[in-house]
Amino acid sequence: MANLEYREKHLKSLSTFINRWNGGNAKLWEYCAAHSSVTIRITSKNKPGNLHLSCLGPEYIQGPVLWENCNLEVIDNICLKDGETGYLVIDRGVGFEVRAEQLEVAENCKPLE
Repeated sequence: MANLEYREKHLKSLSTFINRWNGGNAKLWEYCAAHSSVTIRITSKNKPGNLHLSCLGPEYIQGPVLWENCNLEVIDNICLKDGETGYLVIDRGVGFEVRAEQLEVAENCKPLE
């Protein structure tokens, strides 16, 4: 039960951050094979700073590497290939999709634009 409560709170927090930055410009910022992570960076002409959405343990990536007017959403409890549950990050308007074990967000990461 505690794990379910954690996932619900985590999903709410992720959605809050992402909704704040939707409409900005998204790009695949970093791929790190050693740590098995992909980072999506969102910036906006209308406000300073940025948002980094780190997809940990990604198993599938599809779509553009750079796009404007992003509209990302997160879907929880998707079934991954190993049978575990994970997250789906999707922007239906451009056909972008990442399936990952875990997600993390951070605002105002260097370098600031």
